[in-house]
Amino acid sequence: MRSIGGASGHGRWAASIEQSTDCGDGWSEAVRLAASGRKLAQEDFCQLAGKSRATHGENYKYDGSCEELARLLREYCPAWRVESERLFGLIGFNYVCGNDDAHLENFPLLETPFVDSALSPAYDLLCTTLHLHTESRSALEMFDDFTAPSFDSNGFVKRSDFLELAIGFGLRAGRAEVILSRITSKRSACEALLERSLLSLEARASYHNVLDDRLRAMGD
Repeated sequence: MRSIGGASGHGRWAASIEQSTDCGDGWSEAVRLAASGRKLAQEDFCQLAGKSRATHGENYKYDGSCEELARLLREYCPAWRVESERLFGLIGFNYVCGNDDAHLENFPLLETPFVDSALSPAYDLLCTTLHLHTESRSALEMFDDFTAPSFDSNGFVKRSDFLELAIGFGLRAGRAEVILSRITSKRSACEALLERSLLSLEARASYHNVLDDRLRAMGD
């Protein structure tokens, strides 16, 4: 695995501390070690899948699916049953917040203090839709070679597609519903953050529209 830490990794860690410390005492310790300059081994899902520009061309980091993320997590992460919930929730969050550029390199595994690996704290959580209006709603396909009926009918991902994806993550339907509902219940908090942001009025209105659109899809 590559390493992360010191000056190069500190900014991302600092931005993710709140999320990290919600993941248990082990991650709290990992954050402390990284902030102190200790390097932690890291490998993103492109590397885990053996994909590079040389092997898969210019779009190598987009050459994958969310189903593939689940398989790679199961293969390389000892605590995949726990981390599957985090990864599934992150995919759902990216969809709702308009982060349509969450490619394979944005999902790394990181060394833990227990000498194994787990998902790193999330980073690069941006609303790319504000800047790239013609981009698809997701950098990765949901499934390898399967089109869910709702996507086939509507042309975009809906809640039922996420519930279908949850099967590949090994999640029970009830648990997947809880995770998705946790995301969709944060609308008022998101809107409050937007109103306190430094975005222009026009950008705020655009972001509100993104939220309306994605939450409506996630709610069906």
